[in-house]
Parts: sequence; structure tokens; C-alpha cells
Amino acid sequence: MTGTALGSYFSNRIKRKIAICDDLIKLCDRLAVDMRYKQSPIIPLVLEYTDGTNISFISKENFYSNTTTASILSDKENEQIGDFIFSLGKTDSKNQINIIDAFRQYMDSIKKEYSDAYKSKSKVYITFGMCGGLMLSLLLI
Repeated sequence: MTGTALGSYFSNRIKRKIAICDDLIKLCDRLAVDMRYKQSPIIPLVLEYTDGTNISFISKENFYSNTTTASILSDKENEQIGDFIFSLGKTDSKNQINIIDAFRQYMDSIKKEYSDAYKSKSKVYITFGMCGGLMLSLLLI
């Protein structure tokens, strides 16, 4: 039972990483549309979107100091997210749209990596977890 739970844990961890990437991609889409047409104040717009999502780790402080965010993604990816959030609102709208589009492409590639890993590893994690649980139960009998 514990082995199966461990396999599910690692499988779900990859799913949560994919969900974070999805929410960051949606944030980029929303920001790009707003920058092209409305040009709302960026900080309230981002904070309104992130509230209650998988990217609620983004806070107001990330806009004022270039800090790494704290999510379950890798350190490099958290650093990229921190740099992106810190750069929002610092340039003119044309350059801002370019930055948003570049970050969206980066998150698309990261999401693809995690999706590929999920497809290949999730079944392995659960299978090894079940086999480990069976081996443990056989040893205890």
C-alpha cells in the first residue's frame, strides 16, 4: 500500500508541475491580450489572476525585488519565473509583449518536457510502487 502511494505521489507531483505550467501559459495569454488592447495596471491584473490558482506562489514582493519564486518546479524554472515577474511593467508595451511571448514559449517547452515525463514515468512509478508493496507484504507474511 505504501509503495503504491509513493508511486502515486511522484506521478501526481509531475501532474502538479504541468498544472503550474498551464496556469503560467494562461497568465501570459491574458497579459498579452491586455497589453495589446487595454493596458491595465500590471500588478493588480497578475495578482487577481493568480489568486486561487496553481500559481498563487506569485506575490506582490516578486514585482519589487528580483527573487526566485517558491514552487515545486526546478530551481532554474523558479528563477526564470521570478525574473519574468520582476520584469513586468518595466518596459514599454511593445517590448513587454515580446517578453511575455518569449516567456510563454519557454513555459510551453517546459510543459512539454513534463508532459513527456508524465507519459513515460507515471505508469512506471505506480507499477514499481505496487511491486514494492507486494514484495513488502510477501516479506511480512
